[in-house]
Amino acid sequence: MYVLGIDVSTSVTAYTLINTECSQSDCLVKTEGIHLSKLSGIYNKADHVREHFEKLAKEYDIEEIYIEEALQSFRRGFSSAKTLSTLAMFNGIISYLAFKTFTDSEIALINVIRARSSLGIKLNRKSDKNTKEQVFEWVQKRKEFENFTWPTKVLKSGPRKGQEIFDKSCYDIADAAVMAMYGINLRAN
Repeated sequence: MYVLGIDVSTSVTAYTLINTECSQSDCLVKTEGIHLSKLSGIYNKADHVREHFEKLAKEYDIEEIYIEEALQSFRRGFSSAKTLSTLAMFNGIISYLAFKTFTDSEIALINVIRARSSLGIKLNRKSDKNTKEQVFEWVQKRKEFENFTWPTKVLKSGPRKGQEIFDKSCYDIADAAVMAMYGINLRAN
């Protein structure tokens, strides 16, 4: 059985597909961060995500999909009302596309805090690392990801020119992985 976790964002929408009938080290089937920032308009972005979903639907019989619920409230210094509104609308569009593309799948919108808590992810509020970085590190240590090569990029300018760093999509892939692992954890309990 395949479980799909999705993290929705207008800049990078990511998914993680995990096989529940495997040993832990070979459970990760596929994961990807779909870069959308160079596309204009949420409908063009959604159409691009739909194309990726259709490829997945042709290859795999996905039974359950867990999508990170859109942010419900303001967080100081993070999002404006317009940003929250756009993200909620985009989340709805992507959720609907998943519903239409993976027709036999159960779809659940999941609160990210509940998912992290269920998996035992403890965030250190005093850390120099932000939430995304801490979640990324947690996912990197998981057995499912031990053979995964995380996407990187080489900086083209600035004081760190030429340095290879993790691509920003890694954080979204990690969030999608949390959704998929939450779904698997939910089924096991």
